[in-house]
Amino acid sequence: MFFKQAIASALHLFVVFAFFTAGLFFVLLPYLPLTRIEIIDFLSNRYEQCTQIGMGLFLVALVFLIGFYALNRGKYLVIRIGLSADLRVVQHAIEDCFAKQFKKKISLKEVALGPKSYLDFKVQLAPIDEAAREDLFIEVEKHLSLLLHERFGYSKPFHLIVKI
Repeated sequence: MFFKQAIASALHLFVVFAFFTAGLFFVLLPYLPLTRIEIIDFLSNRYEQCTQIGMGLFLVALVFLIGFYALNRGKYLVIRIGLSADLRVVQHAIEDCFAKQFKKKISLKEVALGPKSYLDFKVQLAPIDEAAREDLFIEVEKHLSLLLHERFGYSKPFHLIVKI
């Protein structure tokens, strides 16, 4: 899991827990008479502090909005000067290549943009012996290098991450 995905997951988890806690609070509120009295007293007598609390909540919401936007923007791979390709297009091209060339031997699970703009291909192999696996990796490397260079102009190294 990439760092960006881990941060996004943590933010999502925090938001879910915040809503869960708010729901639990309102479910338990009828059973807590002293808490209800304190809330009524706070809203009736110390209402000036509500503006500060509201501004704080707005600030937290703004931070979450910016954080979620920054973490979930589309990922694009710049291949040539002035040319960019969506990773989904690259993924569909690789899936088509695997379906035509390597029927049921290898399947693409995910395409990601790794460090230094290198492509990371996460794949899953069908059960095969070690010698056939090495030959398959060599053949996959040839086909992928050729496909990426011809179709997208991508000549950098790429990572083939195999799920065993």
